[in-house]
Amino acid sequence: MAIYKDKLKELLDQAVIDIPTVPKLNGKAVMSSMLGVKEPDKQTLINPGLSKTKGSGCFSRFKPIAEVTAEELSKRRTCGVCGQKAGHNSRTCGMALAETPPSKKQKQQDQPKRAGLRQSTRKK
Repeated sequence: MAIYKDKLKELLDQAVIDIPTVPKLNGKAVMSSMLGVKEPDKQTLINPGLSKTKGSGCFSRFKPIAEVTAEELSKRRTCGVCGQKAGHNSRTCGMALAETPPSKKQKQQDQPKRAGLRQSTRKK
């Protein structure tokens, strides 16, 4: 048995010499050798910039009248009734409110309603 053991050991040593052994590679090294690209030593990735969420607001300020230029003042909307640019429109204009008669809704609100009964719209 000792002679057989020595003969096998010699054959094993001869096989190690004849057959080159491939060093074990990790997964990254195998992929880089398959793709033919070397993995960089230093990674240069940076975090992306933060995005604004919906409704995060407007960051421009309202200018006081002293800072507003004449050109900006001329672009402002005017009242459709009196033509002034003084912070009101045709709905809230004092001249329009004084001249117009009350609307149908206001007339209906002024009339007392009968409780529990509907008014008929049929002609008699």
